[in-house]
Amino acid sequence: MKELESPLGKLDNEKKDLIQNDLAALYHFHSKHFQFPKNDILVVLFIQVNCHGFTIEDEELSLLGSAIFADLAPMSL
Repeated sequence: MKELESPLGKLDNEKKDLIQNDLAALYHFHSKHFQFPKNDILVVLFIQVNCHGFTIEDEELSLLGSAIFADLAPMSL
């Protein structure tokens, strides 16, 4: 993940708020079971996944999962 670009400056306030909401939910539900890195590190990780992630769907366009393909990530910017 380190080699993937993290376009923090390109995000609008709405997307930043969504990421902060996701992080708040992550902390709320899992903080009793895990120790998390600093918030800044998680924000960058969420932005990288949001920017470079691809959705995997079946023939009926039902969500099967998500993935990051390192070879295709530069094309998603």
